[in-house]
Amino acid sequence: MIAGIIKFPERGPFAVRIEREGAAWLVICRDHGWLHGAHHEALADAHTIAEGFGVAVELMGRPQ
Repeated sequence: MIAGIIKFPERGPFAVRIEREGAAWLVICRDHGWLHGAHHEALADAHTIAEGFGVAVELMGRPQ
């Protein structure tokens, strides 16, 4: 039997970002984005996505 190690592309370093977009919130993961009407919805979505990749969530704006 012959074995070899296959290197996969690294998943990090990156973070899932939450940015304010006018009255809405934008969740960004690499080159994808999701728009949410409420901050708590964006935060929950960002944490779910980040958990799947094993990365952090960065909050770029504060709710008002």
